[in-house]
Parts: sequence; C-alpha cells; structure tokens
Amino acid sequence: MTNTIHWRWPLYALLGAGAALALHRTRSRHHRQRQMQHGQIRELQSLRWEVNGQHMHARVATGAARLGTLPAVMIHGLGVSGAYFIPAAQRLATEFDVYVPDLPGHGLSDTPEVQPDIPGLAQALIDWMDCTGIAKACLVAHSMGCQVAVEAALRHPGRIGRLVLIAPVPDPAARSTLQQVGRFAMGGIFERPSLVPQVIKDYLRMGSRFVPEFHDMLAYPIEAKLPDIASPVMLIRGEHDAIAPQSWLNEAARLLRAAPPVVIPRWGHAVHYSGADQVAAAIRPFLGGLPSA
Repeated sequence: MTNTIHWRWPLYALLGAGAALALHRTRSRHHRQRQMQHGQIRELQSLRWEVNGQHMHARVATGAARLGTLPAVMIHGLGVSGAYFIPAAQRLATEFDVYVPDLPGHGLSDTPEVQPDIPGLAQALIDWMDCTGIAKACLVAHSMGCQVAVEAALRHPGRIGRLVLIAPVPDPAARSTLQQVGRFAMGGIFERPSLVPQVIKDYLRMGSRFVPEFHDMLAYPIEAKLPDIASPVMLIRGEHDAIAPQSWLNEAARLLRAAPPVVIPRWGHAVHYSGADQVAAAIRPFLGGLPSA
C-alpha cells in the first residue's frame, strides 16, 4: 500500500503542474482579450515574404501608427525566433507599425544551405525590408540581435532611424564559452516560466546550427563598432541580467555617447519578454522621437 502511494505522488505532481499550466494559459488568454478590448495591445499577423529565393516569416501589426513615426522592426537573439518579442510588440503596435521577423534559419523562416554570419544576417534584414517596402525603420533588438542591428546601421545608415539595444552581447569581459554558459545558467530564475517552452522549441528547431552562430556571436567585436553608429541609441537591461551586466552597459553607453542605460527592475536577460509592459513604456517615447519620461 505504501509503495503504491509513493509511486502515485509523482503522477499527482505532474497532473497538478499540468492543471496549473492550463489554468495560467486560460487566465493569460482572458487577460489578453481584455487588453485588446481596452486598446492596450493589438494582435499580430503571421506573414511570409520571398527574399532572395527563400521565405522569411514575420509577425506584423500595422494601421495604428501615430503620424510621423517610423516602423519598429524587432530583432531576436541567438538561436530563437521573434516569438518572444510578441508581448512587447503587441504593446508597441497601439502606436507604431510593428514588424517582428524571424531571421534566416530561425523560427518559421526558411533555412539557407549555409547559416549566415552577423553581417549576412544584417544584409538579410535589409533585403527583407526591401521586399516589405520598409524604406526606413527603427530597430528594437535583443542580445545577439543587437549585433545584427548595429551591423545594419553601420552598413545602411540611411535605412535605420533610432536603435533600441536591449541586453547587447557579448560583454567583452566574458567572451569565453564557459563564462557565457555560466552567466546564462545564473539568470534563469529571473525570467517568466512561460518563456522556457518557447525558447526550447526554437533551440530544437535551430539544431546544430546553433553552435556556429554562438561562436559568431562571441567573436563579433561590438565594442569596436558602437562608436561609429550615427543613429540615436537607447540601451536597456534587466536588473538581474548576468549576461549583459551593468558594467558592460555603462561602457556601451560611453562608447555610444548615449544616455545611461535604462534598468528594468526584477527581470533578467529576456527583460523584453518578462517585463514587456515596462520595456514598452520605456521605449515608446524614444521611438516616437519624444523626450523620455
């Protein structure tokens, strides 16, 4: 009898966790519906474009932009897709045309025969903008996506308005694989649990191509590129982000001759997901060309 009870406890725990997750998803769905009814968020469409013979996928919301604002293009990080930008994008879409592409080889975009390096991803972004008819855009980028945004701004300065760099990488003081893995492991407790299944799904889809992209990310000399950016830049990090620490963001601000980084309390590296409300509120005035509050 005792053994039967012991055997059942893991099953009960698993069923309880599943029920809790289902309840959380139901509540989240109802909360999103209320937000849409009150005009606090807008839904995104899933669209595809053919770019240089390959299809690129993006999540898009247009039609509610304030007069005179540029579109906001949101660029995801290493190995993932644009899906984790959805919460922030939905909030920004009430005032801006918003585009969240999956870079080549990521998410729902086609996989090229050879995974592009950082300059290649930047060029793919510009080519995709050509196909969508976006003449000029502000870029909102996260983690490795900041490298893509920086490269695009340097190679095509006339196409890029303002830049928002959220948790740019790598910290020059932590360029080894061991340091990066250690910092990544430290930060998981400061993210929303709902981020985990999305990231795992994206990593599994990326497969072995993750490894060369990781090394491209580590090798990219972002600190040498920042001083040459002509666009206005805003820096953001989560309070508990071990991957993009305060010391590195302060140095990035110095190199850019930009304002001090905005620090969002409570959250870690994926602050744009976990703290979507705070991040959207912080960057909305900057994207609109207004003074920050």
